[in-house]
Amino acid sequence: MLLYVDNSLGDDITVIDLATLNVVGTIKVGNQPHALCAPADGRRLFTSIESEKNLKTIDTITGKIIETIPLTGKPNECAVTPDGHYVGVPIRDGDDVDIVDTILKKVVKVLPVKEPHNCFNPGNNSDMYVSSMGSNEIDIIDLRKIDYSARIPTGGIPRPYAVSNDEKSLYSALTNLHGFVIADIPGRKVIERVELPPAPPLNCP
Repeated sequence: MLLYVDNSLGDDITVIDLATLNVVGTIKVGNQPHALCAPADGRRLFTSIESEKNLKTIDTITGKIIETIPLTGKPNECAVTPDGHYVGVPIRDGDDVDIVDTILKKVVKVLPVKEPHNCFNPGNNSDMYVSSMGSNEIDIIDLRKIDYSARIPTGGIPRPYAVSNDEKSLYSALTNLHGFVIADIPGRKVIERVELPPAPPLNCP
């Protein structure tokens, strides 16, 4: 099994063999690769490139770039459906999220989002999530209509987040919260705020 690590201050992706924990390869992709995502079969790897404002497709067998798809702006954390059909890419300098159809090899819909940050796929081919740092919420995109189906308030600026497999619960870190919130997705509301013990001082030895 392989682990792929994007080097966002460089121009490549490091490939690590998890059995030996050794670096087994490097894939040159362009300056500032921001994120990686892969469909369920693992045959392709998608990476969003900030400097070029595009999405690149890598063949994981050969380690070669096989497609480059232009985006509408500077990309952030992308996500892909298990079947590899759609990739969601937040566009930080456009207040949008690009929906990329990998079969058509192009952006097929641009949806408005205030200060988008991360896309997330919950493990199905029908939904995509995108966080809005500007609206303090995480929005659900119905990929069958390629439009929003719900907006989940987070009570603060959402940072990294996760969604349960049944799509009933959402867990999100927030800016300035040493902890996380739990939201009821069907109820469209935060139901619990978890505050962790204070972190140690940064200058602690």
